[in-house]
Amino acid sequence: MKRRMPIISKAVIVAGVFALSYYLVKEVKLLVALAASQEPFTIVLKDSGFIATKNGFVEVGQDKPTWKLVARREDGSRAEVVLTSFSSNNDFTMESRKIFDVSKKNAVVYSVASETKSTARLDNHEIAVMKAKPTDSTCRTNPLLVEQPQDVGRGELLGYAVVKQRLKSSLSVIERHLAPDLDCEVLYSKVTFMDGNGNITDWSVQSAISIEREAPQQWVFADSPDFVEKSPSGLFEAEARRRGINFDLGALPNSMREKLSRQDQAYESRKQR
Repeated sequence: MKRRMPIISKAVIVAGVFALSYYLVKEVKLLVALAASQEPFTIVLKDSGFIATKNGFVEVGQDKPTWKLVARREDGSRAEVVLTSFSSNNDFTMESRKIFDVSKKNAVVYSVASETKSTARLDNHEIAVMKAKPTDSTCRTNPLLVEQPQDVGRGELLGYAVVKQRLKSSLSVIERHLAPDLDCEVLYSKVTFMDGNGNITDWSVQSAISIEREAPQQWVFADSPDFVEKSPSGLFEAEARRRGINFDLGALPNSMREKLSRQDQAYESRKQR
């Protein structure tokens, strides 16, 4: 005699089929994102800063200028490099590098002067985010944004259309110009700081001076195998001591200690992946 399947079992099976379908679709979307390719580029931004004095605002740091290089490879890997010297004939001096390497599935922060580095593993979802092609021309869907910025207009910089955004707090105003055609990379940013009375005390600016739509040079993503591996707090300490600062973790502000503690915990947990 043929047994009739209980209704609850049918419901469970149907639910299981839908759940399996959902996760299969989700996994396929993830694999598609992981397989996607990005258009490579290299962007160089110049740093400048101004401080309020009795005689008006004065530019600071002219004796020690810095540049920021942002690069992306076709596989979605991304690098941020701080340079203390730079010229058009590729003469440069690196101060630090931050590399998110899709092929190696890791993120590495390098301190060049102290010859130390800190490495963390990237999971598939983080890699998928890096490789996903932008779909929002307003540049408002960045998952790293804590709060939504205010749109303040449109413009153009170095031939690229930009979306202008502003973030305000009681002590600062951040203005950013993002390029949708460059995966919403920031081509211009200005951070203005104010005192408790709303008076401007200083501001800093980063502005793009060159953009190349081609594969970055190899040195941008090259590893430094001789650098000593450190935790985030160890990297911070090594850099401080290199600068002649007597490092004392207990003397740091609570916010800084808490931030380093969170970073160290994440570092240890990602080492186990």
